[in-house]
Amino acid sequence: MSKSDWKELPEWKNLEDYAFMEGEKPEAWAWEFLRRNPDYRTDWQQAKVSGEKHIYDPPKKAGELEDQWMWRIGVKENGNPQKILRKTFLARKWGLEQLYDPYASYTQGVSFKKLEYPHLIFFPEEFSDLIDDEDFVVDGTIRNGIQRVASNRAVVVFDLTPTIGAQIKIAAKKLHRWQTQMNNAKKIKIESLGVKPEKWLRHLRVLDALRAQPSATYQEIGRTLGGAQNKDAPPDKVRDDGDSFVESARRMVKSGYRKVLLSKSTPDTPPP
Repeated sequence: MSKSDWKELPEWKNLEDYAFMEGEKPEAWAWEFLRRNPDYRTDWQQAKVSGEKHIYDPPKKAGELEDQWMWRIGVKENGNPQKILRKTFLARKWGLEQLYDPYASYTQGVSFKKLEYPHLIFFPEEFSDLIDDEDFVVDGTIRNGIQRVASNRAVVVFDLTPTIGAQIKIAAKKLHRWQTQMNNAKKIKIESLGVKPEKWLRHLRVLDALRAQPSATYQEIGRTLGGAQNKDAPPDKVRDDGDSFVESARRMVKSGYRKVLLSKSTPDTPPP
């Protein structure tokens, strides 16, 4: 029986329990990470049971009628009040075409929204595919890559109060000049991200180890998934590796699954 429907939780120590992921494309991996996100599962449950069919952005105040809210945001505060279907709002939040049952497998029709450019940013999580998470050096100081945008992406912000035609022309010239400089420096990667099924599989196994009853310890995770180098390693080293594996897996659940969607198609050969 396929474990992808979670009728049974995969036994994280058994590689064979993850055979259903062999040869799967990046979208399927992204779904496996997202469906393990407790915040996503909470949104799914609330969307089913909540009596509120719409979300008001910005939110209404307690006791405020819809007309009062529209006047306050649109007239008094010169804002842009939006009344959005709750399911549409939450699907957009997670980069999906619609909300899907987290207990459904990818083969049951899960569909992510295509990442197209120009791209409007609605939620902070949508920056994840733009972030370069590798460390870099500035004036001899090592800094974490989360502080910069990936070198092969650009975020363009426009002032929408005047006409934007002139701004677009200026932006096009600057982007072309920047693209030429980065291309000459060989810092632009035209191809999509490479597939990493071995690491993705480890992330899934870590997530399932944390959901097991009883939950696996960091040392147990590090010993089981750390490979031959952890077989006889000191407990502290094994525990640190387990902690690192858990943090990496949690990043995939939170927003890293969006990067998976940028990867090339997974080859037909099963992961090692």
